[in-house]
Amino acid sequence: MQERIVVGWDGSPAAAAALEWAVTRHARSGGDLLLVRALPESTGKDRRLEDEDDLDRSRRELEEAAEELRRARPVGPVYAESPFGEPADVLLPFAAPDTVLVVGGARRGGSRRQGWSVGARLASRAGGPVVIVPADGGAGRSGVVAGVDGSTLAQQALLFAAEEAQSGGDELHVVHAWLEPSEIGDELASDPGFSDWVEGSHASVLEEVVSPIRAQFPELTVRAHLEHGPVAPTILGHSASARLTVVGSRHRDAVRRFLLGSVSHALVLHATGPLAVVGALDE
Repeated sequence: MQERIVVGWDGSPAAAAALEWAVTRHARSGGDLLLVRALPESTGKDRRLEDEDDLDRSRRELEEAAEELRRARPVGPVYAESPFGEPADVLLPFAAPDTVLVVGGARRGGSRRQGWSVGARLASRAGGPVVIVPADGGAGRSGVVAGVDGSTLAQQALLFAAEEAQSGGDELHVVHAWLEPSEIGDELASDPGFSDWVEGSHASVLEEVVSPIRAQFPELTVRAHLEHGPVAPTILGHSASARLTVVGSRHRDAVRRFLLGSVSHALVLHATGPLAVVGALDE
């Protein structure tokens, strides 16, 4: 896994947690490690001497953080950039299938404001994996959880999760949640045979998703979980102590690219540990 890892850094505790997660992964995967700090834009008459001092201080702090990594850890090449702009806008151009973009998350608990956090905005628009690491949720965890639904994108997210689990020596837990179709009539809804048929169909979907992963990663312990219940709460239940939770999120038209799907959005709001949202833009 010679991928590039890009970390959004601003000196905050959440950014420090994101950097720690990225460095740990970089030690396993190799490649370049890039720290990016967005600087506020102010030009012409609006820019004061105090502004210039703040910008210089921000650049120095970023370079000091990069230099500390170079001295303290054998992580390979470490680079630093400090472009002007809003954090999400600055970081988005770095998103790509071969780049893992890592940012700090908001505090636990979830809110509408958190729903529009830098991590959520990036995850809704990036054509690659975005990892959101909470300041208080990354340590003392084990296992990788992947939520799947049988789609091609979910399979891509599952592959990312399997690589993460294998490289970290973790078990992989593949979760597929299901409910009876909402449009069925009362007669079918009360028929145990129909519910069994629906469950069997979802069991087949889960097996079709998991089988290629087991074949590709024969040394990886893969545990499949078929659960009856709403998707987001089910994944959250399995991910309470996971080192990483992985889901896919598809972004379609120009408006929806600014919004996450309901499942990935709920996980961004409520996940207590690191969350990877693997995105892909539709053609």
